[in-house]
Amino acid sequence: MERLFEDPQPTTWVNSLAHSQTSVDAGHSVKPITGFQRRKVFAAVKAYGLSGITCQQLEIVLEMSGNSIRPRIVELMEQGLIEEAGTRPTKSGRRASVYVVKRA
Repeated sequence: MERLFEDPQPTTWVNSLAHSQTSVDAGHSVKPITGFQRRKVFAAVKAYGLSGITCQQLEIVLEMSGNSIRPRIVELMEQGLIEEAGTRPTKSGRRASVYVVKRA
């Protein structure tokens, strides 16, 4: 299971916008901690069970920036570990995706 949290291409893969040097630089600077962040996000999603959790709720629970959480959500979805399970309102009343551990 631990290997699922490793970067798919450890020497080259960085989750950034290729057209933005700032984004590329940020991607490289965060690279050493992305595995740790993925584990934290996955553990929180798992802890919320079938009720699921939104990115906004993850920000509060994990005390992490949404700019760190959202890429980890995308990576976990791409790895088939979590999935969207509906929506719920955010603090502002807008709808947000709810994430749960992917069912086998």
